[in-house]
Amino acid sequence: MLQLGFLTRFKLVRTSLAVLLLPALLLGAAGCSQDDPYPGGQIELPTVEKTINLTDFDGKTVEITVPVKKVVCITAAASEMICALGKTDAIVGRDSYSLFPTALSSLPEVATTSASPNIELIAGLKPDVLICDGMLKEADREKIEAYGIKVLVVSTSRPEESLNCINMLGQLFGLEDTAAEIAGYIQGFRDLVAGRLSSLNDGDKVKVYWEWTADYKSCNRDGAYSQMVTEAGGINIADAEDVMYPVLSAEFVMAQNPDVIIKCPKGTYHTPDTLKAAYDELISRTALGITSAIKNNRVYMVNLDCGKGIRYPLGLLYYAKCFYPELFSDINLDDVQNEILTKYFGADALSDYDEAYGYPIPE
Repeated sequence: MLQLGFLTRFKLVRTSLAVLLLPALLLGAAGCSQDDPYPGGQIELPTVEKTINLTDFDGKTVEITVPVKKVVCITAAASEMICALGKTDAIVGRDSYSLFPTALSSLPEVATTSASPNIELIAGLKPDVLICDGMLKEADREKIEAYGIKVLVVSTSRPEESLNCINMLGQLFGLEDTAAEIAGYIQGFRDLVAGRLSSLNDGDKVKVYWEWTADYKSCNRDGAYSQMVTEAGGINIADAEDVMYPVLSAEFVMAQNPDVIIKCPKGTYHTPDTLKAAYDELISRTALGITSAIKNNRVYMVNLDCGKGIRYPLGLLYYAKCFYPELFSDINLDDVQNEILTKYFGADALSDYDEAYGYPIPE
């Protein structure tokens, strides 16, 4: 089973600090008279506001007074991150994909995605900040800013972007330490995978055909999803293509003869049944029947959301187990998912969350 040593060390440091501080706290409490306006010596300090400058994903410098109190978030992975920071109550509006944790589902829907915001609805909610992704059009940004609402464009498509996003959100809410802990948690999984793959030579690595929502649509080395293939130790057969998201021919895939096929079916909510349906369709393609991936039953469907934001570790480990099951045989993906859900969204998240992250589940 997966053992997270860096989390244990974090807990030990925190416990040691508490032990060191306990005598001082007890002495402080003993020295307080009954007339002390702060019994026990505990003083609730007022929130100190300050103005900071953040550079968003579009490269724009945004001046914001923090901590912010109300936000509209119209990009799902960032919504999850805000909730993981413990600021679910600060979100007053969402996009149609921000449905987890389930508390978000009762909020006003003000956009399908960042590409289609309802500006009047957003303005009516009077948020301090609109958090969105790069699909927001510049003209829409200007209209929203005209209402006095700050706009912060973020990205969670790549792991470095996710880490940058969580740290920016931490600054927005004055929760830098909490954000740093979450970033460290995500990075810990990346380090674990990198460590286990460090002994592989290029000749030992599996060739991977990664397919997006449409048949034979893939991504080259500049695409965010190719980075996960690479980080999990695979060689993307479409890396050298000229366009970021090429449509490959069946003949090209056959000639490359991939060892593993990964597909992200259309949609962001999947059950085992929907993923199995996509699996059955892909393995039925006659042209792919001669590939090693089909012959050796190494075809996998993965929920696209599991490669973004706070769930990136789950997606990365899924890919790594698909590619090198012998190197990751001790890791139980269900346990990893449950740990992420309970750690950042509470025990109730296990019953609220019914999505499938992949099919089939590699041993």
